[in-house]
Amino acid sequence: GDEVPQGGTAKFGLIAVDPDGKRQALQGAQWSLVKVERNYQWYRSSNSWNYEPVTFTKSVASGRVDLTADGEATVSLPVDWGRYRLEIE
Repeated sequence: GDEVPQGGTAKFGLIAVDPDGKRQALQGAQWSLVKVERNYQWYRSSNSWNYEPVTFTKSVASGRVDLTADGEATVSLPVDWGRYRLEIE
């Protein structure tokens, strides 16, 4: 994926398409910026230490945006260090 410097602004271009891939308008699309965090869970098994990743998410911003059939909407958000995912409904 693309990288944004720590403390920078992440910019997302948004369009809506129908099942055939044709652009369409979508009024009031709900978006949510989610921070994806990963920790590691350590455990002992057969006299040795092992670990497994534990991933969780936290919503850090949300809003609504109108998408047009002939253009691209933009959502720009400040981000800190880490991984993020933009979810659209």
